[in-house]
Amino acid sequence: MSDPFIRIKLIEVKIPPSMYNFTNEPSTSVNIMEKEVTPAGVDFVQKKKTFFPDWGRCFDSHIHDGRRMQIIIMDTPDTPVSQVTVELLTLAEHYRADSTGNAVKLALDLTPSGQIIMQVKVYGCLGGDEIHSDSQPFIPSSELPKNATALRGRRGAIKFGNANEVQGHLFLKKFFRQPVYCSLCHEFIWGFGKEGQTEMDCRK
Repeated sequence: MSDPFIRIKLIEVKIPPSMYNFTNEPSTSVNIMEKEVTPAGVDFVQKKKTFFPDWGRCFDSHIHDGRRMQIIIMDTPDTPVSQVTVELLTLAEHYRADSTGNAVKLALDLTPSGQIIMQVKVYGCLGGDEIHSDSQPFIPSSELPKNATALRGRRGAIKFGNANEVQGHLFLKKFFRQPVYCSLCHEFIWGFGKEGQTEMDCRK
């Protein structure tokens, strides 16, 4: 029997204008992470290239224990706005619990703000109740579109690529298109490429 897989369609993103004003049509990038157990502990590794699904178009991924999907909402290719990371098994279990065979619409909270609405459908057998996830449970919300369900998973479980976490703050390398000064030392930032860093939640 072939491995079960999940079909995902990203429908729309909802981020309040008070939190961020898009200068372009929002786009998405998706990273698939695999769980690896090492002598130092459990780690999550991206083995496949990042891909950029269009809104309303489906993509598939096989469901393995520990496989995670990170969705990053972008304004421009150099400007990530929000993100969410969720186990594919968690999405599959929610589909199995709520579905009558049709695709299920649900919403995931984004960090630092907003929600992404998606549609999921599972093909194949998950193997029974012995497969389970350690993610937090789903919490319904009256603010969601009809037939949508809120999924509040663990936030920040996987870091952005090329990011540094310092005292609970996530700093992402950034290319600045105009001269800027560091908000910490107030010195001029110079160099080529992504010479600076921006704080993901505080926007500093």
